[in-house]
Amino acid sequence: MIQKVVCTGEPFTLGEEYGLQCLEQIRDCLEETQELLAHRLGVPPKLLVQKAVNYFQPYIQRFTPHLWEEICGIAAATGIQAEQILFLQTINEFLYGSFLEGTALSVSIRSEPQHSSLIGLNLDFDPWAEKHLVLREIKYPNPRNSILMLTLAGTLGWAGINTQGLTAISTGLESAGVQKGLPASILVRWALEQSQLLEMVKIITDSPRSASRNFLLGSIPTCLNLETTISQTALLRPSSEGILIHTNHFLASKFQKFDTGIVKWPESLERFQRLQYLVNQHQSFAPENLQAILADHVHFPKGICRHDTGADRPFKTIASLIAIPSQNALQICPGNPCTGKYFTYTLSENKSIYRDKE
Repeated sequence: MIQKVVCTGEPFTLGEEYGLQCLEQIRDCLEETQELLAHRLGVPPKLLVQKAVNYFQPYIQRFTPHLWEEICGIAAATGIQAEQILFLQTINEFLYGSFLEGTALSVSIRSEPQHSSLIGLNLDFDPWAEKHLVLREIKYPNPRNSILMLTLAGTLGWAGINTQGLTAISTGLESAGVQKGLPASILVRWALEQSQLLEMVKIITDSPRSASRNFLLGSIPTCLNLETTISQTALLRPSSEGILIHTNHFLASKFQKFDTGIVKWPESLERFQRLQYLVNQHQSFAPENLQAILADHVHFPKGICRHDTGADRPFKTIASLIAIPSQNALQICPGNPCTGKYFTYTLSENKSIYRDKE
């Protein structure tokens, strides 16, 4: 089961509480991240940290100063330099193009009187990251939202839900390289601080982004998908049946000529087609249906539920997540969903309740 921590207060205090509760996990995650990137990129950790400072710190301080305060709070509690905690926020950008980073889908529960959405994610990454996953509950002073966030120890955002029933997840796309701007972890966290779906869209669309990325944004009745490059966005809407599917290639026609990942990861097309087939088998959906879809093994080991092949660049499904906006709930399975167990966590205005799924 993934460790869950609760953090309450103003930005610096949120960071302090996070750092104190996850002290060893954050230190270990930083050490392994630096070793991994130094090995893959052939760059000493000190230079990686300096590059993160040059590329990302001015943008975080300008556009999300409260999140910079939170980073400083983590640093104060752990005794780690703020610049190194900043570096942790940018692992997706430094590993850009190395991993697919996930399969995402949203479906509409059509059997209810009013449609409500379900959002699914298989998070594919380097196997070492699985042991560093943390579920973090972030409680702001009233009247702001609270957030339930799955993330790597020491980082601020990857996939989550807030008390308004808004959901944000991020998966990999590849086109042009990385530029100065906001990293994906900061964008996801900032988006989840909003109270309306269109406010989340505006955050992603208008912010200076550092790399191409896919964002699936959900509310109780519906979901939207934003494909982004470093300078443009494309909005994808659900089908007439309420279905949105995304793997790791561009679907918007205007971006397909810029897609440099599709040759490297042709299995993205196979997973997309398999997802289409699987969702078409259902007239209505429950979380259990998404669990079965996310555990699918067609095209093994590179299918929807991905397994480590032991290659030079191994990666696997390190967690599976199902968001239920109408219940402010996340179902999370550590590791591969084909063998793991989902645990349900619910976020409310005043408290978060853990319960084991029946």
